[in-house]
Amino acid sequence: MEKWNPRMRPGHRLTWVRCWGIPLTMWDTQHIKKIMAGIGEMMDVEDDVENLRQLDVARVLIKTPWSPLINHTVSVHMQGEILNVHIIEESASLADPPY
Repeated sequence: MEKWNPRMRPGHRLTWVRCWGIPLTMWDTQHIKKIMAGIGEMMDVEDDVENLRQLDVARVLIKTPWSPLINHTVSVHMQGEILNVHIIEESASLADPPY
Protein backbone atom coordinates (compact mmCIF):
# COMPACT_ATOMS: atom_id res chain seq x y z
CA MET A 1 0.00 0.00 0.00
CA GLU A 2 1.08 3.50 -0.78
CA LYS A 3 -0.41 6.76 0.44
CA TRP A 4 -2.25 8.58 -2.36
CA ASN A 5 -0.70 11.69 -3.88
CA PRO A 6 -1.75 13.79 -6.90
CA ARG A 7 1.14 12.51 -9.07
CA MET A 8 0.07 8.85 -8.79
CA ARG A 9 -0.77 7.13 -12.06
CA PRO A 10 -1.99 3.58 -12.61
CA GLY A 11 0.71 1.38 -14.06
CA HIS A 12 -1.52 -1.40 -15.40
CA ARG A 13 -5.08 -2.02 -16.46
CA LEU A 14 -7.31 -5.05 -17.02
CA THR A 15 -8.82 -5.59 -20.44
CA TRP A 16 -10.30 -8.38 -22.56
CA VAL A 17 -8.57 -9.23 -25.83
CA ARG A 18 -9.51 -11.65 -28.59
CA CYS A 19 -6.84 -13.81 -30.23
CA TRP A 20 -7.07 -15.29 -33.73
CA GLY A 21 -4.65 -17.74 -35.29
CA ILE A 22 -3.63 -19.82 -32.28
CA PRO A 23 -2.63 -23.26 -33.63
CA LEU A 24 -4.83 -26.06 -32.28
CA THR A 25 -1.78 -27.85 -30.87
CA MET A 26 -1.18 -24.75 -28.69
CA TRP A 27 -4.81 -24.35 -27.59
CA ASP A 28 -4.33 -24.52 -23.82
CA THR A 29 -3.88 -21.97 -21.07
CA GLN A 30 -0.11 -22.50 -20.72
CA HIS A 31 0.57 -21.73 -24.39
CA ILE A 32 -1.89 -18.83 -24.43
CA LYS A 33 -0.15 -17.42 -21.34
CA LYS A 34 3.18 -17.49 -23.23
CA ILE A 35 1.62 -15.80 -26.26
CA MET A 36 0.22 -13.01 -24.03
CA ALA A 37 3.52 -12.48 -22.16
CA GLY A 38 4.70 -9.80 -24.60
CA ILE A 39 1.75 -7.51 -23.92
CA GLY A 40 0.83 -8.40 -20.36
CA GLU A 41 -0.06 -11.07 -17.83
CA MET A 42 -2.90 -13.48 -18.56
CA MET A 43 -5.42 -13.28 -15.72
CA ASP A 44 -8.23 -15.49 -17.07
CA VAL A 45 -9.66 -17.04 -20.20
CA GLU A 46 -13.27 -17.43 -21.21
CA ASP A 47 -14.81 -20.79 -20.24
CA ASP A 48 -15.33 -21.67 -23.93
CA VAL A 49 -11.55 -21.60 -24.40
CA GLU A 50 -10.78 -23.84 -21.43
CA ASN A 51 -13.57 -26.28 -22.28
CA LEU A 52 -12.63 -26.38 -25.99
CA ARG A 53 -16.11 -25.26 -27.06
CA GLN A 54 -14.70 -22.52 -29.29
CA LEU A 55 -11.48 -23.06 -31.23
CA ASP A 56 -11.35 -20.12 -33.62
CA VAL A 57 -11.05 -17.14 -31.26
CA ALA A 58 -9.73 -17.09 -27.70
CA ARG A 59 -11.10 -14.44 -25.37
CA VAL A 60 -8.48 -13.60 -22.72
CA LEU A 61 -8.40 -11.19 -19.77
CA ILE A 62 -4.98 -9.59 -19.41
CA LYS A 63 -3.28 -7.16 -17.06
CA THR A 64 -1.24 -4.81 -19.24
CA PRO A 65 0.72 -1.57 -19.13
CA TRP A 66 -0.15 -0.96 -22.82
CA SER A 67 -2.41 1.93 -23.76
CA PRO A 68 -5.78 1.22 -25.35
CA LEU A 69 -6.58 -0.02 -28.04
CA ILE A 70 -4.33 -3.04 -28.41
CA ASN A 71 -3.93 -4.32 -31.95
CA HIS A 72 -0.86 -6.54 -32.02
CA THR A 73 0.51 -9.56 -33.88
CA VAL A 74 2.71 -12.17 -32.19
CA SER A 75 4.88 -14.55 -34.23
CA VAL A 76 4.66 -18.09 -32.87
CA HIS A 77 7.37 -20.63 -33.78
CA MET A 78 6.00 -24.15 -34.14
CA GLN A 79 7.65 -27.15 -35.82
CA GLY A 80 9.94 -25.00 -37.95
CA GLU A 81 7.15 -22.68 -39.09
CA ILE A 82 6.31 -19.13 -38.06
CA LEU A 83 2.61 -18.50 -37.50
CA ASN A 84 0.97 -15.17 -36.67
CA VAL A 85 -1.46 -14.78 -33.77
CA HIS A 86 -3.49 -11.57 -33.90
CA ILE A 87 -4.46 -9.93 -30.60
CA ILE A 88 -7.17 -7.27 -30.65
CA GLU A 89 -8.50 -5.47 -27.59
CA GLU A 90 -12.26 -5.52 -27.22
CA SER A 91 -13.96 -2.20 -27.74
CA ALA A 92 -17.61 -1.20 -27.97
CA SER A 93 -17.70 -2.38 -31.60
CA LEU A 94 -16.20 -5.81 -30.73
CA ALA A 95 -18.10 -6.41 -27.51
CA ASP A 96 -20.94 -8.89 -27.41
CA PRO A 97 -24.44 -7.46 -27.91
CA PRO A 98 -26.12 -6.31 -24.69
CA TYR A 99 -28.95 -8.87 -24.94
